[in-house]
Amino acid sequence: MYDGTGSTLDAQNGSAVNISINASYVIVRGFTLKGAQQHGILIDKNQHDVIIEDNDISGWGRTRDGTWGTDMDSGIRAVCTTPTLQRVTIQRNRIHDPRWSANSWSALRKAARHLLTSASRLPAAAACAPPHARLPRRPRISRSYSGK
Repeated sequence: MYDGTGSTLDAQNGSAVNISINASYVIVRGFTLKGAQQHGILIDKNQHDVIIEDNDISGWGRTRDGTWGTDMDSGIRAVCTTPTLQRVTIQRNRIHDPRWSANSWSALRKAARHLLTSASRLPAAAACAPPHARLPRRPRISRSYSGK
């Protein structure tokens, strides 16, 4: 267990990640993580039995164009080589204020049209989520979509 209660790790854009988890049976708790180039916490491939809790993560990420953040840069990211994570718990973390902005998840975008027409595909981001956390196969959209 790594109990960082009261500890701050500030990468100051000098490291790709604040914490890299390269082993199984790990608990990361209570850290304040700032300023990583890509990810606050990175769970390496094939790790299991990991708990990440009570951390404050901010200021991570790269830009793709000077305005928007780069896709897949994350407060907490898991590298997956199988369809599901095995016994990974992420709870009570405050993940906020990435270095770059992103579009709102509440706004429907043209890129999301496949969700309206294809019930057989999951978005790439959900491919590595535990089965109980995956998006529904037929997402319900509560507002009308004009196609613009």
